[in-house]
Amino acid sequence: PHPRPRVAWHALDVADVQDRLEQETEPEPGVVEQATARMREAAERAGRVRVLAPVRWSWQLARAVRGELDDPLTPVLAVGSAASAILGSVVDAALVVGALDLNALVGGFQRLRAERALSGLLAEQKQKARVSDESPLEAAEAPADGDEAPAGEPRIVDAAKLHPGQVIELKADDVVPADARLLWEDGLEVDESALTGESLPVDKCVDPAPKAPVAERYCMVFEGTTVVAGRARAVVVDTGEHTEAARAVALAARTPAAAGVQARLQELTRKALPLTMAGGAAVTGISLLRGTPIRQAVAGGVSVAVAAVPEGLPLVATVAQLAAARRLSRRGVLVRTPRTLEALGRMDTVCFDKTGTLTENKLRLTRVAGTDGTVRKAGDPDAAGTVRVAARACPRLNGDGARPTHATDEAVLDAAGPDPEWTQDEGLPFETSRGYAAAVGRDGDGTPVLVVKGAPETVLPACAGPPSHASEAAHDLARAGLRIIAVASRPLGKGERAADVLEQPLSGLEFTGLLALADVARETSPALVRGLREAGVRPVVLTGDHPGTARAIAVDLGWPEDAVVVTGDELAAADRRARSRMLRDADVVARVAP
Repeated sequence: PHPRPRVAWHALDVADVQDRLEQETEPEPGVVEQATARMREAAERAGRVRVLAPVRWSWQLARAVRGELDDPLTPVLAVGSAASAILGSVVDAALVVGALDLNALVGGFQRLRAERALSGLLAEQKQKARVSDESPLEAAEAPADGDEAPAGEPRIVDAAKLHPGQVIELKADDVVPADARLLWEDGLEVDESALTGESLPVDKCVDPAPKAPVAERYCMVFEGTTVVAGRARAVVVDTGEHTEAARAVALAARTPAAAGVQARLQELTRKALPLTMAGGAAVTGISLLRGTPIRQAVAGGVSVAVAAVPEGLPLVATVAQLAAARRLSRRGVLVRTPRTLEALGRMDTVCFDKTGTLTENKLRLTRVAGTDGTVRKAGDPDAAGTVRVAARACPRLNGDGARPTHATDEAVLDAAGPDPEWTQDEGLPFETSRGYAAAVGRDGDGTPVLVVKGAPETVLPACAGPPSHASEAAHDLARAGLRIIAVASRPLGKGERAADVLEQPLSGLEFTGLLALADVARETSPALVRGLREAGVRPVVLTGDHPGTARAIAVDLGWPEDAVVVTGDELAAADRRARSRMLRDADVVARVAP
């Protein structure tokens, strides 16, 4: 069937999304499609029967061996061995066939082991989804005060059974089961690093975003991304192969051109086969002219032709690749096809996904700006006071000692360390609509204090006479791609109650400082980059992050201060020759989409 045309769901409002989904209703499957689906389900059920496991395993091994026989030398050697057998040289034919089969069996067995390991990993990650029976317009209504979510009791279903038009519920720690258009959200933040490479959680909203790239479609949630905070309802618009994640996988799964030994064998076969056949024919002809019986003459020609083909080379290459695959497996690397390992020894450029590969994919406190405007590194003793106030504004630890789930709170608490002198009385967790988190508690002297941390544009106006440099410092740090948090506090007045203070608008705060958070580099990454450079391999960073963030991380990893940074938009606007030149010179490619 022809693929369904892609719709710019992010450019439509909720009413238009519902209308378009009604128009996009899939037709009922025909009799043939239904019968095929039933046969496939029956085959899958039979395949899960334990008694049939050996049969299933043998069939899978046979398919893997068949794939390994897809080699340029296979037809030549097969014809030669058949000719040898017909002419009476059964031993020669058996040796050639044995070499072919052994090579294919070893490679197929390795591929089957890798496939089964991957299947086991996927089976452990079977995903569920919460589905509501409401229409998109009904689900878009905001809940009443005190309600946990819009009205309606969700059903738990397999994510694989979702279809466009269904309404799903999302909350913190959920993995988004399909591409969906947001209908309603409450402080929703999503980690989209797996899709876009953006290391910081993305604040979501329901407003349309026409002509926006994938990383800036704030009214959409995408399959495979993770909800960090908040809750939401969304209508499924794309599933399966139509999702953005599946599109990226399809682009990566395109069959690559033959390389290494396989490419050399193809070239050798193309060039040497005519000469080999000519040599065999010449030997046969000369033998016949000398009066040799025709059977012996043809046998001699076939032997010469087969001897000119390096039938042992694929086996030697496969054994070497399998040895490398076993060494990698001891280090936790799963090698699906051993042939791909050969390319590792010939690479001169390696492109790394920054988020989660070179970095930890976890927010860390990196810099602190104090009341005097000085920007210090995290861990500096002069910055400890600001960090401690920010940590006191985080939600109170649960009774079981569990940390808050919000990535920003975790980063601040990790940087601050224990604070036994602080006792929190009341807390107000962060919400995107409010723009800050706050808490009221008591220090060692027992004085009640209000502590606040949040967006600079919310906290700074509530401060009484904030330093003139505070706003400028916040903008400078933000331009570097860092997440900025403003911190402030004030003592409670006589007679003020904690609950009343938290409900009132912020005012009269004393500015304490700014925190800058980012996804930091792994401890092993600088040594990796240095080792690649020493081996003559050029490393390149690929990321969906802000160019400033990408450059800062690259410099921390060992790239020079003047590292060349290009963006996805610049590459898209360039012609083919200019794009090749830019990629050849680039050290960092930022704001790229799959």
